[in-house]
Amino acid sequence: MFLLDSQGFSIPMAFVDLIPVILFFISGIILLNDLYNKLVKGNYALLATGVSMIFLAGLLKAIHKILAGAGVCDFTALNKSFFPMQSFGFVFLGAALLGLFYTKRHHEEKTLVVVPFLFIPILTELIEYNSSMPFVIIQVLGATVFYFMIFYIGLKMKSISSMILTILAFVTMLCMGYLSSKFSDGDLAKLNWIAEVVNIVSQGALLGSVFILHKKGLNNFIFKKRGDIEWKYY
Repeated sequence: MFLLDSQGFSIPMAFVDLIPVILFFISGIILLNDLYNKLVKGNYALLATGVSMIFLAGLLKAIHKILAGAGVCDFTALNKSFFPMQSFGFVFLGAALLGLFYTKRHHEEKTLVVVPFLFIPILTELIEYNSSMPFVIIQVLGATVFYFMIFYIGLKMKSISSMILTILAFVTMLCMGYLSSKFSDGDLAKLNWIAEVVNIVSQGALLGSVFILHKKGLNNFIFKKRGDIEWKYY
């Protein structure tokens, strides 16, 4: 019989949690490969950093579930690092893909699009703040930009299937947030399993969308500006 901790984690669930992490990582690798010749160095660095941060956030959270489900320990630092890493990872992804359409790259010209997300709390006294809501907001904003840009790439490449899968990936990602808000002591295990399935569908849809764009020739596709002026990359 598999162990189940007070947070509703079991060993099978912990290993299932690795599936969406791997699916996202494959999507990120495909994007890094196909957009290598289309982004300035700064934007490509943002893309690589975003993929790495989100992958590591998911991996560390899965390790936390494995340790908890096996009854080894509750390594809380692994779980607490999830939202900060993933939220800013999505900001980097969104900023990187914005650069695909709004940053020119002509020979020696190098510019970088930066999406400013600066949160400076102004406190009259030192208080303890445990809510992850600021990171949730940052993640939703960054993910919205990221998924919109994937959708827009699909629109540019006239891939309806990619666009549909991108919408599915985004909607199911938002469902994950809804499920998280519904967790309660009485049904943690059930909701955790539902959340795992939804997450797998979300990351599977993203991978499907990115793979379709890859097969349609994203690596060699030339994006155009208004007035049919080509964006060329050197």
